[in-house]
Amino acid sequence: MVEDDVAIVVTHCGSGSLCGQIAWLRVPLDETGRPKPDLKNPDPALRDRPLCGPTVLDGLLPVPGEPGRWNAGSFYDPQDGRTYGLTATLRSADVLVARIYIGMPFLGSNQTLLRVQRLSGGRWC
Repeated sequence: MVEDDVAIVVTHCGSGSLCGQIAWLRVPLDETGRPKPDLKNPDPALRDRPLCGPTVLDGLLPVPGEPGRWNAGSFYDPQDGRTYGLTATLRSADVLVARIYIGMPFLGSNQTLLRVQRLSGGRWC
């Protein structure tokens, strides 16, 4: 997803792992005024669900002995309907760098996730 078009809430989801759900979209509605659906989902039963709310980061496990590092996670990209491998490194209290890849981490690219204040407004899920 384009970096400034989405906000993801990252939370602990059990057993020390991290997960993340889409919590805000720059453009949350389609041209008919309805919530944008997950049209490219590989599961046809999920293609009508709204893009606001689903888990897109899943199962990031802490790396033993390396505080602020997680691996073995997955990232679902609603723009192409594919699921990618995911590792993450906390660079500071407000910056998380996610490595999104197919197969091996060296085949991927980094996405920088910035902590933002949750402000009032209609685009939050």
